[in-house]
Amino acid sequence: MRFCTCANISQIDGTCSRNRERYRLRVRASDKGDPPSSADVDVELDVVDRNNKPPLWDNAIYGPINVRENVTRETYKLEVHAEDKGFPPLARSVEVQIDVVDRANNPPVWDHTAYGPVSVKENVNVGAKVVSVKASSGIENNPTVFYRLMPGSTAQTNKFHTFYLQQRADNGFTWADIKVNHPLDYETIKEYNLTIRVENNGAQQLASEATVHILLEDVNDEIPLFTEREQETVLEGEPIGTKVTQVNAIDKDGTFPNNQVYYYIVDSPRNEGKDFFEINLQSGEVFTKVVFDREKQGAYALEVEARDGAPSARPNSDGEPNSVPSSAFFS
Repeated sequence: MRFCTCANISQIDGTCSRNRERYRLRVRASDKGDPPSSADVDVELDVVDRNNKPPLWDNAIYGPINVRENVTRETYKLEVHAEDKGFPPLARSVEVQIDVVDRANNPPVWDHTAYGPVSVKENVNVGAKVVSVKASSGIENNPTVFYRLMPGSTAQTNKFHTFYLQQRADNGFTWADIKVNHPLDYETIKEYNLTIRVENNGAQQLASEATVHILLEDVNDEIPLFTEREQETVLEGEPIGTKVTQVNAIDKDGTFPNNQVYYYIVDSPRNEGKDFFEINLQSGEVFTKVVFDREKQGAYALEVEARDGAPSARPNSDGEPNSVPSSAFFS
């Protein structure tokens, strides 16, 4: 996202995508005094959607779909049209193939045609099993079935093979285990809708489909990141409690309290500014604790820390929140 503020014009211009729903900016106005004085203001921008994408079908072609014979043709091909309600409306079509089969043939039968929602933590290991599904062949004395995980047209429908299927035999039945193929990330994709196709081994191989709905659970795996700051100015003689700046950190986790940020002054002998400033726990505003005299000391370095609001899910975190330090310089 790009924003610009032009001299003498209080306008922010930019373009952005829907990867983030909200942006927080800090705009600074400064004069040309010696030393210059400045003031900051926070601007929050909400990203709103515009109708620039047509509907997406899960598959490029649907079928073959099997129906029992009572018509004169063996195959029918239909075109289905989907249109959204935007202005102007956008649309997309898909082909559907229907095969007519013998009435004596039966397609496979699923235990369930829809599985889920199945909850999965976003930091689950690659190769971990998400869910097991099962269908019977529908043919007496011929239990053989073949499963296939169908790739869709979007990331949410497994276009990039985020999940894979592993077939296994157990107690006379054939199961399909859905497993994680690539690392998951709640902040990128929060849910998946998978389609599994099963075929039997009859004279006419008939098929049926089931769906699996997967919901990811957010874990506290993102570290807060401070926005960059320039050197700050403190006027001598200002009363105790004067606001001198505001620090800001962003945590990209998707849910509270994982993305809640709290601010602290680092309690360390190396932190020379800890006795001269205090910080608001939630806002990050920094205030003076003393009246400053430039003749006594002309510059101060203050080390602050941002922590998120839950035990970290990162390795070797020992149950502590994610945190990051930052330094501010005052003159």
